[in-house]
Amino acid sequence: MEKLHDPFVDRLLCSCHNVQDVLRAIEHEGPDLSAAQAAIGLHVLALSAAPLGKDERSQLANTPLLDNLMQQLGTQLNGTGDADLHGMTSILWALALVEQADNTQLQGLINRVMLFITRSDVSTQ
Repeated sequence: MEKLHDPFVDRLLCSCHNVQDVLRAIEHEGPDLSAAQAAIGLHVLALSAAPLGKDERSQLANTPLLDNLMQQLGTQLNGTGDADLHGMTSILWALALVEQADNTQLQGLINRVMLFITRSDVSTQ
């Protein structure tokens, strides 16, 4: 079986060793990221930020880059299928790592997930 390589994901996983490296990689690609790439970038960022202190995570969460990434992901995930629901819950997990319970985008994402669940036949897989 042939392995598919994504240069952005490879760079994130092989060359980014701290939060600043991840932020630079995400910023470099910007709006060209697909929803999958943006979600992976968010997860790598969240995992990189997890060992930081609460104040440092709060500063990270208030960066325009994270805000832009969230808006981009919110636009790309339109909530019409199981893949979108899994993507949204995946984003919720990543944001929980950076402790953003009061973030308005996070609250909007939670509302979208709940609305999607109540209006759709969602698989539990």
